[in-house]
Amino acid sequence: MSTGAMLNRGLDLCEADLVAIMDPRDVYGSHYLADLRRAFLFSTADIVGKASYYAHLRGAHATLLKQPESEYTYTPEVNGATLLARRNALRAIGFADLTEGWDEVLMRQCRTDGIKVFSADRFGYVRVRDEDRWLLGAAHLVEYGSAEPHALI
Repeated sequence: MSTGAMLNRGLDLCEADLVAIMDPRDVYGSHYLADLRRAFLFSTADIVGKASYYAHLRGAHATLLKQPESEYTYTPEVNGATLLARRNALRAIGFADLTEGWDEVLMRQCRTDGIKVFSADRFGYVRVRDEDRWLLGAAHLVEYGSAEPHALI
């Protein structure tokens, strides 16, 4: 099964009003979901997540910050591994039957359907990859070292 197909299957099994998508490769703070859930209290979004976040590239041992200007704002997209969404909104959209790029397709569908997406703060989450050329070109270098002291405060 593709990642999108598995997410659709998981969505069918959910009973909660809010549904989170997380990536086992990444690091999440102990209060990550509670903090992200608060964004629903002051936004009118159906999907919240992080467009601004820290990333750690193991190969270069580099900590990067992506889109620092995207905190606390409505945005065209958030990182798929940071989604917290209203179940009914996700069910209406559905996930594309893809393993790579399912989140890009989902965000494009949100823009098409007028579904509001809100980016919370940069804290509580670290995207972890061995290397990522796209991220290197799209983020600011913070330091050579661990991202956790910056992100998990």
